[in-house]
Amino acid sequence: MSSSVYQNSEEPNHGIAAREEKLDPTIGGWISQGFTWNPASPRDRYNGPVSFNDRANEYQLNQLYLFIDRPAYFDAGHFGLGFRADMVFGTDAFQFQSYGFDDQIVSGNFSTFYKLAFPQLYLEAALPFAPDASVKFGKWYSPLGYESGLAAEDFFYSYPLAFNITPFTHTGILLDFPLNDQITTEIGLHRGMDVWEGDSSFWGYSCGITWTSQDERTSIAFVMGSGPVSDSEDTPENAGDVGGSSAPKPRNQLLGIGGWLEYQWTERLRYAFNFDVLQMEDRRNDQPFTEAYAFTQSVFYDWSDRVTAGARFELARDDDGGFIYGFRADNPAAAGTYTNLTLGLNVRCGRRAILRPEVRWDWQNRDDSSALPAFRDGRSNHQFLFATDLVVVF
Repeated sequence: MSSSVYQNSEEPNHGIAAREEKLDPTIGGWISQGFTWNPASPRDRYNGPVSFNDRANEYQLNQLYLFIDRPAYFDAGHFGLGFRADMVFGTDAFQFQSYGFDDQIVSGNFSTFYKLAFPQLYLEAALPFAPDASVKFGKWYSPLGYESGLAAEDFFYSYPLAFNITPFTHTGILLDFPLNDQITTEIGLHRGMDVWEGDSSFWGYSCGITWTSQDERTSIAFVMGSGPVSDSEDTPENAGDVGGSSAPKPRNQLLGIGGWLEYQWTERLRYAFNFDVLQMEDRRNDQPFTEAYAFTQSVFYDWSDRVTAGARFELARDDDGGFIYGFRADNPAAAGTYTNLTLGLNVRCGRRAILRPEVRWDWQNRDDSSALPAFRDGRSNHQFLFATDLVVVF
């Protein structure tokens, strides 16, 4: 649902009237709701470090997502101005929140699980002296991470554990600059990782480059970023984590590096590989740095125009137990290796609805066998989940 899909048009320009028609705002969104069955029936009703569909054996309105988008019109010799605003409400919204803004809208006293966030709020300027280049001012999605977190864009209902270690949004300035028809770049300067504002004077950066083959069967991207995780001290009243949860947020500096490869093997078969590596100064555990990384491989096969099958395998490593944990229930986090396998389907129900059933198996190998396991209230080192959601786009 990125505004980039609207930016380039092959239709000829027939003057100001046609230009204004192309600049009409687009309003849309989707609703995603689902259920996750955990046969272990944890007493706290949490699925451990599994994010988004983290509630066990109960209905979740995951995302009520709305956006309005008026992209900047690209026309040589002319200056174009556009904007975009996104809003999400539901049990997933806590992941999209940024410190100093979204986290203050809906208090925990009002709702424990249902939050509100504005993941994107920006103005976009098209540069007349650089065709197809644009500058965004405001809040925009982080380039780190292969899957977007948007239910209408991603294949699976659940998400890899890499989502626990990568930021979602930045607030600042972002320059998108295509080098040619195959290579695009972006450079950003921002307030930090999931930070809207704060007292710190430190700023962060993000940059990325994407190459697409001429036949469009292969795409390779490399991204990196660094910045403060938050501007708060490690106090209960200033709680939160990289993804917007209730865990403590000390004033730390995070460095993230990631990339992905997509390859269309055949007309029906597609493969994707993704990696994320993060390093953060960790004051909570008196460690100079804490590190985590994750590798994910996915394959997708189109059985028909209406049914697509997918499989995803992830290997994640948390060296110090500081990244991979259950966000909203203080689930135990043990240093070690985490692995998960997800098998799922996308069943298209008409033009605007997709049913996404899946089965998922998580397991962990703890560095310290005396540490609490991650699943079933800290009583098991593995977990089975059976889940499905329905996404309706409007």
